[in-house]
Amino acid sequence: MPRTPTIFGISMASKTSRRWLVLCCYAVLLTLILLVFSSMSFAARYVLMIVMTTAASSIQFVIFYKLAKDTVLPLQELQGDFRPISLGLSRNVRPYISILDERQVAVRNAAYYKAYRIFAAYSLLMPIILTVLTNPLNKNLLGIYMVSTFFAIFTLPPAVILWTEPDIPMEAV
Repeated sequence: MPRTPTIFGISMASKTSRRWLVLCCYAVLLTLILLVFSSMSFAARYVLMIVMTTAASSIQFVIFYKLAKDTVLPLQELQGDFRPISLGLSRNVRPYISILDERQVAVRNAAYYKAYRIFAAYSLLMPIILTVLTNPLNKNLLGIYMVSTFFAIFTLPPAVILWTEPDIPMEAV
């Protein structure tokens, strides 16, 4: 029996709710980045950096990747037996993860194509932006730019999937 993909108890079957989730996640990341670079004390900056890294990892792996996978094809109850761990390799524990059907591959490839086209256009502006931001007065702006670019590289493909996938039909939920 399929299950509805949810985050914090909110159904993510509709495109609108997934878009709001993507916007909220990026707003949280931007707020944390700004807090890290606006803090004056080293201790506060250190603690905020740990909070920012934890939040970014949670958004990337727990929310975006899991939800993007559930959005492409809603999860079915897995049947069959699981093999023993065998040297700790995850492919032996969960062999169904490495098996992708044609639709999953097509959606994943299209998302990476769109995401990295956006990033390539953004990269064309990089020399101009770096020239402006490398002034000694703009030291914090350069850090904000670099950290946000780093997070965008890793979170953009699943965010594109969440943003562009149509509503999950109710018979699939």
